[in-house]
Amino acid sequence: MKKTNCNKNTTNIYVGILASGKGTRFREVVGKKTSKCMVNLAGKPMLSYIVDTLSDMRLQKPTIVVGYLQDTIRDYFQDKANYVVQAKRMGT
Repeated sequence: MKKTNCNKNTTNIYVGILASGKGTRFREVVGKKTSKCMVNLAGKPMLSYIVDTLSDMRLQKPTIVVGYLQDTIRDYFQDKANYVVQAKRMGT
């Protein structure tokens, strides 16, 4: 098996992150005004750990699928990601 060198610029790898849900089962913990992926965990939003790791791996900017409270995600990550809006959420 060939090992991947994470220090190489692997521009042919694209990542999508699903972050459009309301998080209704998580609401008691985070409240109504916080998206579950933006919950503070050890000083920064949970989603930032994923985005930062992908950046460290020198992958393409991730595409984050947003919906509910999308402005909080867009405002935080700004140009560190591309965004796609999921207008109709189907649930899990």
